[in-house]
Amino acid sequence: AENAKAVVLLPGQTAEDGTHIIVIGESASRVHMQSFTPGYPVKTTPWEDAMAKSPDFFFADKGYANFPTTVMSLSYALTNTNQYNKTALNDAVSLVDAAKAAGYRTDWISFQNRSSLASAGVSVIGERCDASYWENSLDGEAVKVMKRLPPARRRIIFIHINGSHYNYLARVPVGYGKSTDIPEDDPYYNYDVTLAYTDEMLHSIFTYAKEHLNLKTMIYFSDHAEDMVYYHGTSGFSYDMIRIPFWIYLSPDYRKIHPDILPALQSNKDKIFTNDLLFETASGIWQAKTNFYQDIYDLSSPSYVLDQEAVTMHGKLLITDDPKFKK
Repeated sequence: AENAKAVVLLPGQTAEDGTHIIVIGESASRVHMQSFTPGYPVKTTPWEDAMAKSPDFFFADKGYANFPTTVMSLSYALTNTNQYNKTALNDAVSLVDAAKAAGYRTDWISFQNRSSLASAGVSVIGERCDASYWENSLDGEAVKVMKRLPPARRRIIFIHINGSHYNYLARVPVGYGKSTDIPEDDPYYNYDVTLAYTDEMLHSIFTYAKEHLNLKTMIYFSDHAEDMVYYHGTSGFSYDMIRIPFWIYLSPDYRKIHPDILPALQSNKDKIFTNDLLFETASGIWQAKTNFYQDIYDLSSPSYVLDQEAVTMHGKLLITDDPKFKK
Protein backbone atom coordinates (compact mmCIF):
# COMPACT_ATOMS: atom_id res chain seq x y z
CA ALA A 1 0.00 0.00 0.00
CA GLU A 2 1.27 3.45 -0.87
CA ASN A 3 -0.36 6.80 -0.26
CA ALA A 4 0.16 10.16 -1.88
CA LYS A 5 -0.32 11.79 1.53
CA ALA A 6 2.75 12.16 3.71
CA VAL A 7 3.18 9.73 6.59
CA VAL A 8 3.73 12.11 9.49
CA LEU A 9 4.83 10.98 12.93
CA LEU A 10 2.64 12.21 15.79
CA PRO A 11 4.24 14.36 18.53
CA GLY A 12 6.31 12.38 21.03
CA GLN A 13 6.74 9.38 18.74
CA THR A 14 10.19 8.19 17.70
CA ALA A 15 12.20 5.01 17.28
CA GLU A 16 13.92 3.74 20.40
CA ASP A 17 17.06 1.65 20.72
CA GLY A 18 16.53 -2.06 20.33
CA THR A 19 14.80 -4.62 18.14
CA HIS A 20 11.12 -5.29 17.61
CA ILE A 21 10.04 -8.50 15.87
CA ILE A 22 6.71 -9.37 14.31
CA VAL A 23 6.16 -12.99 13.23
CA ILE A 24 3.32 -13.49 10.75
CA GLY A 25 1.97 -17.00 11.11
CA GLU A 26 0.11 -19.08 8.56
CA SER A 27 -3.06 -21.15 9.08
CA ALA A 28 -2.49 -21.43 12.85
CA SER A 29 -5.53 -22.20 14.97
CA ARG A 30 -5.55 -21.19 18.64
CA VAL A 31 -8.09 -23.98 19.21
CA HIS A 32 -5.23 -26.48 18.71
CA MET A 33 -2.85 -24.63 21.05
CA GLN A 34 -2.85 -25.31 24.79
CA SER A 35 -1.42 -21.82 25.34
CA PHE A 36 -4.81 -20.47 24.19
CA THR A 37 -7.04 -23.50 24.73
CA PRO A 38 -5.88 -25.23 27.95
CA GLY A 39 -8.33 -28.09 27.41
CA TYR A 40 -6.76 -29.14 24.11
CA PRO A 41 -5.47 -32.68 24.77
CA VAL A 42 -2.23 -32.47 22.74
CA LYS A 43 0.94 -30.59 23.71
CA THR A 44 1.45 -28.57 20.54
CA THR A 45 2.90 -25.45 22.18
CA PRO A 46 5.12 -26.28 25.18
CA TRP A 47 7.18 -23.08 25.00
CA GLU A 48 4.18 -20.81 24.46
CA ASP A 49 2.36 -22.60 27.30
CA ALA A 50 5.15 -21.54 29.64
CA MET A 51 5.30 -18.01 28.23
CA ALA A 52 1.55 -17.55 28.70
CA LYS A 53 2.25 -17.67 32.44
CA SER A 54 5.07 -15.12 32.24
CA PRO A 55 4.49 -11.48 33.25
CA ASP A 56 6.41 -10.46 30.12
CA PHE A 57 3.74 -11.83 27.76
CA PHE A 58 0.20 -10.90 26.82
CA PHE A 59 -1.99 -13.57 25.19
CA ALA A 60 -5.24 -12.36 23.62
CA ASP A 61 -8.27 -14.47 24.52
CA LYS A 62 -10.41 -13.56 21.52
CA GLY A 63 -8.17 -13.15 18.49
CA TYR A 64 -9.82 -13.49 15.08
CA ALA A 65 -8.79 -13.09 11.46
CA ASN A 66 -10.47 -10.48 9.32
CA PHE A 67 -10.58 -12.90 6.36
CA PRO A 68 -9.81 -16.62 5.80
CA THR A 69 -7.20 -16.18 3.04
CA THR A 70 -3.64 -14.89 3.31
CA VAL A 71 -3.56 -12.02 0.85
CA MET A 72 -6.91 -10.53 1.87
CA SER A 73 -6.19 -10.90 5.58
CA LEU A 74 -2.66 -9.48 5.50
CA SER A 75 -3.57 -6.66 3.13
CA TYR A 76 -5.67 -5.37 6.02
CA ALA A 77 -3.46 -6.52 8.92
CA LEU A 78 -0.33 -4.84 7.54
CA THR A 79 -1.99 -1.56 6.54
CA ASN A 80 -4.25 1.01 8.17
CA THR A 81 -7.20 -0.34 6.19
CA ASN A 82 -9.58 -2.29 8.40
CA GLN A 83 -13.17 -3.49 8.44
CA TYR A 84 -14.35 -0.54 10.50
CA ASN A 85 -12.72 2.65 9.19
CA LYS A 86 -13.88 2.48 5.56
CA THR A 87 -10.37 3.25 4.27
CA ALA A 88 -9.80 1.85 0.78
CA LEU A 89 -6.63 -0.18 0.23
CA ASN A 90 -5.46 2.19 -2.49
CA ASP A 91 -5.57 5.00 0.09
CA ALA A 92 -3.74 3.03 2.79
CA VAL A 93 -0.23 3.08 4.21
CA SER A 94 1.60 0.06 5.62
CA LEU A 95 3.18 -0.83 8.92
CA VAL A 96 6.50 -0.65 7.11
CA ASP A 97 5.79 3.00 6.24
CA ALA A 98 4.97 3.79 9.86
CA ALA A 99 8.11 2.04 11.11
CA LYS A 100 10.34 3.86 8.65
CA ALA A 101 8.74 7.20 9.48
CA ALA A 102 9.65 6.61 13.13
CA GLY A 103 13.28 5.99 12.19
CA TYR A 104 13.57 2.22 12.36
CA ARG A 105 15.55 0.06 10.00
CA THR A 106 13.16 -2.51 8.56
CA ASP A 107 13.93 -6.05 7.38
CA TRP A 108 11.51 -8.53 5.84
CA ILE A 109 12.20 -12.28 6.02
CA SER A 110 9.77 -14.51 4.16
CA PHE A 111 9.55 -18.27 3.76
CA GLN A 112 6.63 -17.90 1.37
CA ASN A 113 6.88 -17.68 -2.40
CA ARG A 114 7.88 -14.21 -3.55
CA SER A 115 6.30 -14.58 -6.99
CA SER A 116 3.06 -16.27 -5.99
CA LEU A 117 -0.05 -14.47 -7.20
CA ALA A 118 -1.70 -15.43 -3.92
CA SER A 119 0.83 -13.39 -1.97
CA ALA A 120 1.65 -10.61 -4.45
CA GLY A 121 0.07 -7.87 -2.33
CA VAL A 122 2.04 -8.99 0.72
CA SER A 123 5.25 -9.09 -1.31
CA VAL A 124 4.78 -5.45 -2.29
CA ILE A 125 4.60 -4.48 1.39
CA GLY A 126 7.63 -6.63 2.22
CA GLU A 127 9.74 -5.05 -0.47
CA ARG A 128 9.09 -1.60 1.00
CA CYS A 129 11.47 -2.64 3.79
CA ASP A 130 15.11 -1.57 3.74
CA ALA A 131 15.97 -5.14 2.81
CA SER A 132 13.95 -8.27 2.04
CA TYR A 133 15.04 -11.90 2.20
CA TRP A 134 13.01 -14.49 0.30
CA GLU A 135 13.96 -17.93 1.56
CA ASN A 136 13.29 -21.28 -0.07
CA SER A 137 13.65 -23.31 3.11
CA LEU A 138 11.80 -24.41 6.23
CA ASP A 139 10.74 -21.87 8.86
CA GLY A 140 13.29 -23.28 11.27
CA GLU A 141 16.01 -21.49 9.29
CA ALA A 142 14.78 -18.10 10.55
CA VAL A 143 17.62 -17.56 13.02
CA LYS A 144 20.21 -18.35 10.33
CA VAL A 145 18.72 -15.56 8.20
CA MET A 146 18.62 -13.19 11.18
CA LYS A 147 22.35 -13.74 11.64
CA ARG A 148 22.88 -12.35 8.13
CA LEU A 149 21.17 -9.04 8.88
CA PRO A 150 23.42 -5.97 9.02
CA PRO A 151 23.82 -4.31 12.43
CA ALA A 152 21.21 -1.72 13.37
CA ARG A 153 20.66 0.24 16.55
CA ARG A 154 16.90 0.58 16.05
CA ARG A 155 15.16 -2.02 13.92
CA ILE A 156 11.97 -3.91 13.19
CA ILE A 157 12.13 -7.41 11.71
CA PHE A 158 9.10 -8.89 9.94
CA ILE A 159 9.19 -12.70 9.60
CA HIS A 160 6.53 -14.33 7.40
CA ILE A 161 6.46 -18.09 7.87
CA ASN A 162 4.82 -21.06 6.12
CA GLY A 163 3.56 -22.23 9.49
CA SER A 164 0.69 -24.70 9.22
CA HIS A 165 -0.33 -24.34 5.59
CA TYR A 166 -1.45 -27.53 3.85
CA ASN A 167 0.33 -29.85 2.88
CA TYR A 168 1.17 -29.96 6.57
CA LEU A 169 4.09 -32.37 6.74
CA ALA A 170 5.83 -30.46 3.96
CA ARG A 171 6.26 -27.60 6.46
CA VAL A 172 8.40 -29.55 8.93
CA PRO A 173 11.58 -31.65 8.72
CA VAL A 174 11.06 -35.29 7.79
CA GLY A 175 10.20 -37.28 10.90
CA TYR A 176 9.94 -34.16 13.07
CA GLY A 177 6.83 -35.38 14.85
CA LYS A 178 8.82 -38.11 16.61
CA SER A 179 10.72 -35.44 18.56
CA THR A 180 7.49 -33.97 19.96
CA ASP A 181 5.02 -35.10 22.62
CA ILE A 182 2.27 -35.47 20.02
CA PRO A 183 0.95 -39.05 19.94
CA GLU A 184 0.67 -40.70 16.54
CA ASP A 185 -2.97 -41.56 17.20
CA ASP A 186 -3.84 -37.86 17.41
CA PRO A 187 -6.59 -37.46 14.74
CA TYR A 188 -5.00 -34.16 13.70
CA TYR A 189 -1.43 -35.37 13.98
CA ASN A 190 -0.06 -33.85 10.76
CA TYR A 191 -1.53 -30.41 11.52
CA ASP A 192 -0.62 -30.43 15.20
CA VAL A 193 2.98 -31.29 14.38
CA THR A 194 3.26 -28.05 12.39
CA LEU A 195 2.12 -26.06 15.43
CA ALA A 196 4.79 -27.75 17.55
CA TYR A 197 7.39 -26.84 14.92
CA THR A 198 6.22 -23.22 14.91
CA ASP A 199 6.39 -23.16 18.71
CA GLU A 200 10.01 -24.35 18.58
CA MET A 201 10.84 -21.81 15.86
CA LEU A 202 9.28 -18.94 17.86
CA HIS A 203 11.34 -20.01 20.86
CA SER A 204 14.56 -19.95 18.83
CA ILE A 205 13.81 -16.50 17.35
CA PHE A 206 12.97 -15.14 20.78
CA THR A 207 16.09 -16.57 22.42
CA TYR A 208 18.46 -15.38 19.72
CA ALA A 209 16.97 -11.89 19.64
CA LYS A 210 17.13 -11.57 23.43
CA GLU A 211 20.76 -12.65 23.51
CA HIS A 212 22.07 -10.81 20.46
CA LEU A 213 19.66 -8.13 19.19
CA ASN A 214 18.51 -6.22 22.29
CA LEU A 215 14.94 -7.49 21.88
CA LYS A 216 12.34 -5.04 23.16
CA THR A 217 9.07 -6.49 21.86
CA MET A 218 7.86 -9.46 19.83
CA ILE A 219 4.44 -10.00 18.29
CA TYR A 220 3.07 -13.25 16.90
CA PHE A 221 -0.23 -13.62 15.08
CA SER A 222 -1.61 -15.75 12.28
CA ASP A 223 -3.10 -14.54 9.01
CA HIS A 224 -6.05 -16.90 9.49
CA ALA A 225 -6.73 -20.28 11.09
CA GLU A 226 -7.70 -23.68 9.67
CA ASP A 227 -10.72 -25.95 9.38
CA MET A 228 -9.69 -29.59 9.60
CA VAL A 229 -12.04 -30.55 6.76
CA TYR A 230 -12.23 -27.50 4.49
CA TYR A 231 -8.83 -25.95 5.33
CA HIS A 232 -9.42 -22.22 4.73
CA GLY A 233 -10.99 -19.94 2.12
CA THR A 234 -14.35 -18.47 1.25
CA SER A 235 -15.87 -21.73 0.03
CA GLY A 236 -17.33 -23.73 2.88
CA PHE A 237 -16.51 -21.02 5.42
CA SER A 238 -16.50 -21.95 9.10
CA TYR A 239 -15.43 -20.02 12.17
CA ASP A 240 -12.64 -22.57 12.62
CA MET A 241 -10.93 -20.70 9.78
CA ILE A 242 -10.58 -17.45 11.73
CA ARG A 243 -9.81 -18.31 15.38
CA ILE A 244 -6.18 -17.19 15.47
CA PRO A 245 -3.39 -16.93 18.04
CA PHE A 246 -2.18 -13.44 18.95
CA TRP A 247 0.41 -12.66 21.61
CA ILE A 248 2.81 -9.89 22.50
CA TYR A 249 6.09 -9.96 24.42
CA LEU A 250 7.22 -6.79 26.21
CA SER A 251 10.70 -6.88 27.71
CA PRO A 252 11.28 -5.70 31.29
CA ASP A 253 13.33 -2.77 29.97
CA TYR A 254 10.55 -1.79 27.59
CA ARG A 255 7.95 -1.95 30.37
CA LYS A 256 10.02 0.34 32.57
CA ILE A 257 10.01 2.98 29.84
CA HIS A 258 6.36 2.40 28.90
CA PRO A 259 4.63 1.24 32.12
CA ASP A 260 1.11 1.87 30.78
CA ILE A 261 1.23 -0.51 27.81
CA LEU A 262 0.91 -3.88 29.54
CA PRO A 263 -1.89 -2.76 31.90
CA ALA A 264 -3.80 -1.43 28.88
CA LEU A 265 -3.39 -4.74 27.07
CA GLN A 266 -4.52 -6.65 30.12
CA SER A 267 -7.57 -4.43 30.52
CA ASN A 268 -8.53 -5.34 26.94
CA LYS A 269 -7.84 -9.08 27.31
CA ASP A 270 -11.50 -10.10 27.21
CA LYS A 271 -12.33 -7.90 24.23
CA ILE A 272 -12.50 -9.13 20.64
CA PHE A 273 -9.46 -8.36 18.51
CA THR A 274 -9.53 -8.82 14.74
CA ASN A 275 -6.12 -8.86 13.11
CA ASP A 276 -6.91 -6.00 10.75
CA LEU A 277 -6.28 -3.82 13.82
CA LEU A 278 -2.63 -4.83 13.96
CA PHE A 279 -1.56 -1.58 12.26
CA GLU A 280 -2.68 0.52 15.21
CA THR A 281 -1.58 -1.95 17.87
CA ALA A 282 1.94 -2.42 16.50
CA SER A 283 2.33 1.31 15.76
CA GLY A 284 1.37 2.07 19.35
CA ILE A 285 3.80 -0.46 20.82
CA TRP A 286 6.66 0.69 18.57
CA GLN A 287 6.14 4.39 19.35
CA ALA A 288 5.46 4.81 15.65
CA LYS A 289 2.03 6.44 15.68
CA THR A 290 1.39 8.49 12.56
CA ASN A 291 -1.36 10.64 11.11
CA PHE A 292 -2.97 7.35 9.95
CA TYR A 293 -3.19 5.96 13.50
CA GLN A 294 -6.49 5.78 15.44
CA ASP A 295 -6.25 4.90 19.13
CA ILE A 296 -9.69 3.24 19.28
CA TYR A 297 -8.23 0.39 17.18
CA ASP A 298 -5.06 -0.01 19.29
CA LEU A 299 -5.35 -2.96 21.69
CA SER A 300 -2.46 -1.50 23.72
CA SER A 301 -4.40 1.72 24.35
CA PRO A 302 -6.91 2.43 27.14
CA SER A 303 -9.04 3.96 24.37
CA TYR A 304 -9.44 0.65 22.50
CA VAL A 305 -13.04 0.11 21.54
CA LEU A 306 -14.93 -1.12 18.51
CA ASP A 307 -17.72 1.38 18.02
CA GLN A 308 -19.62 -1.28 16.07
CA GLU A 309 -19.87 -5.04 16.36
CA ALA A 310 -16.72 -7.01 15.59
CA VAL A 311 -16.85 -8.64 12.18
CA THR A 312 -15.01 -10.96 9.82
CA MET A 313 -15.18 -11.78 6.09
CA HIS A 314 -14.72 -8.03 5.58
CA GLY A 315 -17.91 -7.09 7.31
CA LYS A 316 -20.17 -9.91 6.17
CA LEU A 317 -20.25 -11.97 9.38
CA LEU A 318 -20.35 -11.17 13.10
CA ILE A 319 -17.69 -12.56 15.40
CA THR A 320 -20.33 -13.07 18.10
CA ASP A 321 -22.06 -15.60 15.82
CA ASP A 322 -19.08 -17.91 16.28
CA PRO A 323 -20.55 -21.00 18.01
CA LYS A 324 -17.52 -21.13 20.32
CA PHE A 325 -17.58 -17.44 21.18
CA LYS A 326 -17.65 -16.77 24.91
CA LYS A 327 -19.10 -13.48 26.05
